[in-house]
Amino acid sequence: MISDSHKRESVGNSLDYSKAPAMMGGLAIVQIVEWSRIMNRAIIRVALLSFVVAIVGCQTKEAKAPPQAGGPINVKAGELLTEYGTNAAAADGKYKGKQLRVTGKFGAAQKAPLMGYAVQVLPEDAGDVNLSGVECFMAESATADIGKMQPGQMITIQGTCDGQVLGQVKMSKCTVVQ
Repeated sequence: MISDSHKRESVGNSLDYSKAPAMMGGLAIVQIVEWSRIMNRAIIRVALLSFVVAIVGCQTKEAKAPPQAGGPINVKAGELLTEYGTNAAAADGKYKGKQLRVTGKFGAAQKAPLMGYAVQVLPEDAGDVNLSGVECFMAESATADIGKMQPGQMITIQGTCDGQVLGQVKMSKCTVVQ
């Protein structure tokens, strides 16, 4: 027959969790620690994935302008710069996202990192030194035409108006009109 004191001792030992690691042995502890590391990594990965999904999901996309009827808008570089200088919001409503044919004097062509060449189109009445111009980021197919341009030469560039950025009117996907 089992005594009451023996029953209390065995019950007490079965509920004493501080002795569990010693009873389980070193291998079990290593397995628990490794499992804990794996779970921590999984939790971190799930948290990062959730963060990325939240950031990507919160981005808004601008509505694309409907295709314009009647072809590109013809405008002189000086007029375009004056309109943006006077009221950029009104000029954006009139030109941004639309195809333009801008005519003016060739100012310079510079290599823009990751964007190809940028051609500066100056107003027709611009002097020798002019800081204001339309920046046209050219399509790769227009590189040969850019190489033939001379400072002061009258040129016409066609592209999409991106609006005014830091005081400069920008156009993208531009080509030289022959």
